[in-house]
Amino acid sequence: MQAKLLPEEMGYLQIDKAEAAKLSAAFAHFHERHLARHDLDMAVAATGRPDLPGNIIGLGYGEKITANQATGRAAVKVFVRKKVQPQHLAAETLIPASFNGAAIDVEEVGEVSAFVSQYRTRQRPAPGGVSISNCLENAAGTLGCLVRSGQTNYLLSNNHVMARCNAAAAGEPIAQQGRYDNGACPDDEIAQLIRFVALDFAGGANYVDGAIAELNDNALAIPQMLRNAGRLEALKSPQSKPILGMKVQKSGRTTGHTHGQIDAVQVTINVQYGGQIARFDNQFRVSGLQGKFSDSGDSGSLVTADPANVPVGLLFAGGPVYTFCNDIARVLADLQVAILY
Repeated sequence: MQAKLLPEEMGYLQIDKAEAAKLSAAFAHFHERHLARHDLDMAVAATGRPDLPGNIIGLGYGEKITANQATGRAAVKVFVRKKVQPQHLAAETLIPASFNGAAIDVEEVGEVSAFVSQYRTRQRPAPGGVSISNCLENAAGTLGCLVRSGQTNYLLSNNHVMARCNAAAAGEPIAQQGRYDNGACPDDEIAQLIRFVALDFAGGANYVDGAIAELNDNALAIPQMLRNAGRLEALKSPQSKPILGMKVQKSGRTTGHTHGQIDAVQVTINVQYGGQIARFDNQFRVSGLQGKFSDSGDSGSLVTADPANVPVGLLFAGGPVYTFCNDIARVLADLQVAILY
């Protein structure tokens, strides 16, 4: 967990080091009290009871919202599955409006799950943003972009898209389009799984839901991103750190080319993977600017600054309203690759 907040990460919200320190201390307190007790969270999640601590599924830093109005004040955002009236909550689960001088803002985000399935078409060469899947699973996610190590080109996407949530072995074939979208193996195979960042479902911190697959032939995919009306857009270097208020965009196999804004940084969030929960630290959250930013099947999408189109993150999960993403710098470092521009 990286609870310490840097003032420059808050973008348009001007805060000093003293206020950042108060927010960091509050974040650490709520993280330890409500998110670190993994066994309790697993049990509570199974019950579906919002009056227990497991209703709190994440934390981040953002702007405090009161009566649907932005206040211009920095706050620790406490993300809950469902808001519950205080009189229906046990005393130990109540979240105060402030903590040791730091503002606290409770937001209902619904259940946050790893995104899977819907449909897209076969494309050769395949650009970023199109449907892919592991050939051993009837599913579909999104090809994020091309990455490179040495002279070898790879597809970048999520572990849960290409590596079957840790269950896959190196060499398993990857299809474009995904099998859920009527992709057929071996006819639609374009790559082979090489490695992935293992997901920790035992209570440890996760930072990346990522995997790479080596192309069978470099001609099968291209570095550009697919945009509306079949337009291809080149990525720009270098990648950027996620910053509160940054406008972003993505191309994904379900919702296509969408636009959003980063509204929380350094997020800790519990994510459902079927019957398992993985806790992710140091993530960022995106809200859509014109409807939903993403939906089921967009997992693996590359999130880029809008309009600069420099890489910012790797989309991996979301709920009814919000999208959650890995920091692209951590993704590339953990997988030991660089983006192919």
